[in-house]
Amino acid sequence: MIVILEKSEDKLIEYINGLKNELSKTRCIFLELSKKYPILTFDHMADMINSCLDDTAGKIFLCNDGDAFLISPGITAKKFELLKNQLHTLAGEQDKDIPAAHIFDIQTEWFKPISIAEEKIKNIQLLKKETERKQQQALREKKRQELLAYPVNLESIAKLKTVRKERTKPHVMFVEDDSFTRKLAGGV
Repeated sequence: MIVILEKSEDKLIEYINGLKNELSKTRCIFLELSKKYPILTFDHMADMINSCLDDTAGKIFLCNDGDAFLISPGITAKKFELLKNQLHTLAGEQDKDIPAAHIFDIQTEWFKPISIAEEKIKNIQLLKKETERKQQQALREKKRQELLAYPVNLESIAKLKTVRKERTKPHVMFVEDDSFTRKLAGGV
């Protein structure tokens, strides 16, 4: 089977949209590993998947969170049950009531894997935005610390007193009431 690792969610949607109007009996297995079996990785399962499905025409879309979509015309109900049982055995799981693997017929249920992939894309975008926000916040804090640690030039402070005395009209400075601004204004 061909394994797709980069932008797999986008490529999955594109691939399913190309398959949904074909008359072939292509099926999709969704392995929800990230929630049910977070300790299992695709590396643990690659040989098991290949032995259960025994299909070179299929594709495996490995998602960013560790879940996987297997798409192939060679997927049968018997192979799906074998894969599901192997998955439970590999994880050492006795409770088989909570499904970690779901099967979809692409002709009739194409919208289900697409909606799962779209949700994953949305989660990836939210995660990226949160990471960027945290990086920007850390950068602002670093700049703030640099400003607070900036050395004070005593010579300039001495000149300020004479400059202030020579002013003819008053100058007003508005200061926000937070500790950083007070400390910054205190050095002026």
